[in-house]
Amino acid sequence: MNNLFGDKNLPECKLISLDEYLILKLSGPLTKETATLFEDEFRSILGEPHRNLIINMESVLEVSKTWLRRLVQLQVDLRGFNCKLQIILLNEILVKRIKDEGLERLLPISKSLRDALVDLNIVSRKQLDVNFVNPFLHAIVHVLQIEAKIKAQPEGIRLKTRKGEFAGDISGVIGIISNSFRGMIVISFPTQTFLNVINKMLGENHTELNDEIESGAAELTNIVLGLAKNTLNDRGYGIKSALPSVVRGENHGFSQLGSGPTIIVPFQTDVGPFYAEICLSD
Repeated sequence: MNNLFGDKNLPECKLISLDEYLILKLSGPLTKETATLFEDEFRSILGEPHRNLIINMESVLEVSKTWLRRLVQLQVDLRGFNCKLQIILLNEILVKRIKDEGLERLLPISKSLRDALVDLNIVSRKQLDVNFVNPFLHAIVHVLQIEAKIKAQPEGIRLKTRKGEFAGDISGVIGIISNSFRGMIVISFPTQTFLNVINKMLGENHTELNDEIESGAAELTNIVLGLAKNTLNDRGYGIKSALPSVVRGENHGFSQLGSGPTIIVPFQTDVGPFYAEICLSD
């Protein structure tokens, strides 16, 4: 991700380049004076391969008519390459402004990045975008490395098809909440793996699960969500905080966590295996 405008007096303008689409994050006010600079800077970056463009305007409070015209022209240019522009996280005042200008068809708006990907036919409602999943996997690996000096390796992403496919003895569970979707993340450990992890984190030597250390599963999951949320919200998912909880029980599994797709990712470490589940529902 790079900042297109280096001058601190200009609006923030960051571009995130992903395989199937681009995300442009703008922070306002978007004044008439900066509209031409936006056009000059961004046209040089938009080049081949041409991709759909999603504009995150969560932090934009003001948009000049000149900026709106520039965005409309960008939409027209993209359509010439069989691509589209979609705006996300726009506040109600600016939504009304676009409608009053008669531009809602040329500048379509989605509630979040998740909705935009569906509206652009990049994913279906029953799919999880790999660009949504990967920040969680990176966060799990990073948190275990930093907090416990443990190297974790994901072993591939698979769609959950039945309960009990993987099982653990202690799990951290936390909700994923936004204005347009709900979800859940679970990180589940066999007893010995969890004891090895928590002992490295605390510098202690627990030999069995107990009330004193079980909260560590929830705390780990909470840290993972917090780290992943920073990346995902920068892109435009609009995830809010939630409270973690712990599930204990020998060899337990989870039924469907929601009405949407659920993926499972097994991990291997030098202190034992564990797995993560991620689910999204509209």
